[in-house]
Amino acid sequence: MEYLKPVFITLWAAICLVLGGCGSSSNGSFNPAPTPSQVSTSTPPSFSNTSSATGKFAIALAVDRPSLDANIGQLLATANIQGSDGATVENLPVTFSVAAGPATVDPALTTVPTDSNGKAMSIVTPGNVLSTTNVILMAATTIDGKLIRAYATFQIVRGTGTIEFVTSKAPTDPDGTLVTLDKTVDANFAGKTFEFMQQLPIKLTDANGNPRVGVPVTITVDNQLTGKASTIFKNPTVITDSAGKGIFNVGVVMTAPPQGVTHTDSIIYKAVTTEASGVPSLLTYTGFVVSMTTKYTPLAITPGSASFGSATDLSFTITGGIKPYSVSSSNPPLVSTLLQPDGSIVTAHLVDSSAWTAPVSISVTDAAGNTASASVAR
Repeated sequence: MEYLKPVFITLWAAICLVLGGCGSSSNGSFNPAPTPSQVSTSTPPSFSNTSSATGKFAIALAVDRPSLDANIGQLLATANIQGSDGATVENLPVTFSVAAGPATVDPALTTVPTDSNGKAMSIVTPGNVLSTTNVILMAATTIDGKLIRAYATFQIVRGTGTIEFVTSKAPTDPDGTLVTLDKTVDANFAGKTFEFMQQLPIKLTDANGNPRVGVPVTITVDNQLTGKASTIFKNPTVITDSAGKGIFNVGVVMTAPPQGVTHTDSIIYKAVTTEASGVPSLLTYTGFVVSMTTKYTPLAITPGSASFGSATDLSFTITGGIKPYSVSSSNPPLVSTLLQPDGSIVTAHLVDSSAWTAPVSISVTDAAGNTASASVAR
């Protein structure tokens, strides 16, 4: 309540100025309304009397409940005009307003005439708050040129509640808490970087299950297993909407591994609310597994056979397998081999140009130990 003190002081000063003093009333003057600190939400405030040509009258203001969840429901405010002799005043305009706090009086019921019982009623809608907050209502009317008013308070209640990630459920994930991102790429994409896009919805509710509106929620990586993936948060902070929801847009980046290899990582996210001073933050976690596999293309060398004829050099193309490659000759004194700078072409060079009949094998071995060969003849 400390933050309401300046409001109370301001209201009291304004009342004193209007009334021309803060003492007891007599001979045309009247007693001021009670200060807000004197008003109880559980019992109607005592009457504030004023002298007038028609006698003494008082106004009291009460609400139908002491507290209300933010943005959920409305409350009824009732002003009662009554004389000291029990007489009531009908068709007397009463103006309702919010003296302090986040609430709104129904525009159609800002000024309401009293009924035959001297009562006027209005409807008040609470505004959004991040924690429990007090609201001061005021009802005022004028009798014979004299302004009389009364106050009532109520609280907008915000329980701490819960925050949760809202993920789609699958047969293998009945709790809806684990998501698997999996991608398989062709062999020629090895070493390329890919980004998985994720939309991670969250929902924030109070202790009664009602949505909490306008609350900042921030997401971070709490931990991960292998470090094979990295995370990019497009919007690391969201503000919950009228349904208490927000959506994080997240990118998970991985580099395609070598052919035939799968890289996997497990990442845990943490979402935390930003609460008002003194209110504990809410947090929750969600986890997922990200996996990327590069297809393996069998190692091959083409053409499968060739003859030197009148040539002294033959070229062979290596495909598939896992780079880097190494090449060799089954008979180096007859034919030597040289892997070209591009890493995919091997040149067979005729060393012995004499007539020899046994074929020579040109072999290639990839980084995983797979082999392929071609034969050359004289």
